[in-house]
Amino acid sequence: MDYIKYIRSMIGTKPFIGCTASVIVIKANLTLMQKRVDTGHWCYPGGFMEMGETVEQCAIREMYEEVGLQADALKFFGTFSGKEHRVVYPNGDEVFIVDHVYLCTEFSGTEMILDNESTELKWFPITELPEKISSNCKRVLTAVFGDN
Repeated sequence: MDYIKYIRSMIGTKPFIGCTASVIVIKANLTLMQKRVDTGHWCYPGGFMEMGETVEQCAIREMYEEVGLQADALKFFGTFSGKEHRVVYPNGDEVFIVDHVYLCTEFSGTEMILDNESTELKWFPITELPEKISSNCKRVLTAVFGDN
């Protein structure tokens, strides 16, 4: 069962609280970002938990599904929530995200788009992140890398 589709079938576009896990993938002084199909914004891999999944399992799954890399080790960075993590998608769906963010410097595989959520993957220097970043992701990236 797709939990999010199930919830949306009951509440439509009304807001709900969604538990997510995200991964900021880092190598040297670069971080891997994906350009979203729905908004055209850059973000790091992540997504909603599935029923029965742990937050860490979600992070590992989302990292693989979205950028094709297998996390060999994750380091928990923090949980981000609140009004700054309110997202309204182009279709009108609204969600308040509770995002559990991990850092990953140990991974294997080759980065590639494996789902239909991204149009592009790119490694950015952590001091030269793209301008068009999802607002909730920008807050987290600032906490991780500082104001660059």
